Formats: sequence, structure tokens, C-alpha cells
Amino acid sequence: MTAAQFGRTLVHWYESNPRALAWKGIRDPYLIWISEIILQQTRVEQGTPYYEKFTSKFPTISDLAKASEAEVLKIWEGLGYYSRARNLHATARYIVEHCNGILPGSYDQLLKLKGIGPYTAAAISSFAFDQPHPAIDGNVSRFIARLAGVTDPLESSTFRKKISDFLNLAIQYEKPSDFNQALINFGAMVCKPGKPLCESCPFQENCQAFQSSMQISIPLKSKRIARKMRFFHFFHFEVKGHLFIEKRTDKDIWHNLYTLPWVETNTDSPFSSFPEMLFDKKYAELVKPSTHSIAPTVTLKQILTHQLVTGHFYKIACHEVQNQINQPFHLVDSKNLSNFAFPKIIRTYFAESGIIPD
Repeated sequence: MTAAQFGRTLVHWYESNPRALAWKGIRDPYLIWISEIILQQTRVEQGTPYYEKFTSKFPTISDLAKASEAEVLKIWEGLGYYSRARNLHATARYIVEHCNGILPGSYDQLLKLKGIGPYTAAAISSFAFDQPHPAIDGNVSRFIARLAGVTDPLESSTFRKKISDFLNLAIQYEKPSDFNQALINFGAMVCKPGKPLCESCPFQENCQAFQSSMQISIPLKSKRIARKMRFFHFFHFEVKGHLFIEKRTDKDIWHNLYTLPWVETNTDSPFSSFPEMLFDKKYAELVKPSTHSIAPTVTLKQILTHQLVTGHFYKIACHEVQNQINQPFHLVDSKNLSNFAFPKIIRTYFAESGIIPD
């Protein structure tokens, strides 16, 4: 199959198999940028309501630039990978301050912006400006590797070059915006990772993986990185309908999000009494607990990219606040918790405890 035949077959499939997307046909580079960042590591079904909520709150790049980081993180809450939201915000401010509020129309210029990599730059430049740069994500790489029988390791430069060389040639024969949307849709809808729909695939006769029964083994995957196990203990200090929350300012997971006051241990062992480390963090200066005996109310888990977090939650009634409250701590009426952005594990705890709805 030649590159021209591939492009023609792909776009014909795309035209015959429309996919309802909230951003389909949009030419505004700002809205395309938002949709592509949201869809990184997010399924379309999950990302669509976030796209609609985000663009309703920040309809223009100027609106996003004017917002505070806390506002942006709150709208993003639940999507995970919060660095994406922080990069969006920082780049919006840069564009307003240095680019007259207009996203660059050039692929190379887009690549210079924080948070925009080759895939996103290709998507924006092709969908908004019809520039011939193929948008190559994991789904697309898998599709072309199977079609062309690429057996080099997934993470190797040879693998990436073979995929990009083929697609850089093929995109020249079709309208770039249609070609890329077809490419993305096909990788997500037909050439799936575990169960590709080979029987309905228009490339079946030309697919080297199908012809050699290697659909599942191609592409050859690198070794998985073992997830780091982390154990957190979160303290729900309740003071007359109020509770303490803490802003995480260290360069770690959940940066600039809020949690309950916490400590981390090296082993998964719940506490039965207040640990010394709790007092090292000066939580004892905040409240006067009604008891020194504690037990976890609930235990929850959250899976991150390379980490598995176990959280033990302790609900502790307190008589009073002992001293003046200083950052990073805040004493908040439970009715106002929805104004703050929390990681998923904390939101789940609040929902299961009936404090705020999920």
C-alpha cells in the first residue's frame, strides 16, 4: 500500500464513520489547544464535559490568562495530571503578554510554548491552519506499527522515525485536518490495544500484523515502570462544623491542591494514637483533640501514573482552635469546601462521608 492509497482509504473511512465530538470542525486555535490538552491521557467520554465546562468558564485565551491559578485548578479538578492545567494557564499568560493574545500559527513556534509538544503542535497547526504535520499519539503509533509491521521497541528512536516518516509522506496527499482527525479516530475506535476490530478494518489485507497474527504483540512494549507505593494519613479535624485543610506547596504530587492535614509513612500501618510526626508538623498547635486515641474512619486508594497512594483517614472531634491559623492551613466551613480544588482521593473521602457531593 502506497502512502497515497493509505491516505485515501483512511479519509474515506473517516467520512463514512462520523464521530460526534464537541470540538469537531472548530478552527479556533485556542479551543483546539484546550481540547487537545484535556484529551491527553483522558478518554473522550471523560474529557468532553471538562472541555465544555472549561471553555464556558474561560471562553477566550484572555479570560484564561486573567484567571487565578486556583480558579483554573478548580475547573480542572478530577481530571488529574494537574501540571497540564498549570502549563495551560502559564502559556495563556505568556501569549497575552508576548504574542498579542494570539496563538502562533506555525508548528515550530507552537513547539516553543510551555506544555505544547509535537502531538499538540501538530493538532493545532493542522486543525486550525491546515499545515501538514501528522498528529502522532500512542493510538496512532500502534495503528501504523501494526499496519507496517514495525517490530522495533516502542520507545526506540527507530520506531518513532519509521512511524513519522510514513505519516509525513501520507499527509501530503490529503487535507491535513481531515487526515489527522481520521488518524486519531481510527487509532481510538478501530485499531484498539487489546481487541482491535480487525474484521471491519479497511486495511486488513495490507496490515502486516494481521497477516502474521501479531496484532496483540505489536508494538513491542518496553518494560513497565514499577509503581511506587506511598502511604498517607489524613486527619479530619472537625471543629464545630469546620475543618482544617492544607495547601500542598512542595514539588510533589498534588502541587498547589488542597488536602486534609497529613503525614506520610514508609509502611502501610494505620495509627492507633497520634504519631510524634504529627506534632513535628505543628498540627498540635492548631487544634486540641478530644482524645489521643484514633482509628482510621476509612481507607482509600488512588492510582497515579507511577505511584499507588493509600490514604488512611481519621475523623477527630476537636474542642477548639488553639492558636492563630497560618498558611498553608485554612479552617473552612464544610459548606465552602467546594470552592477549593482537591485531589481525587480527598474528594472521594468527602463524598463517602457525606461532606460534599462527588
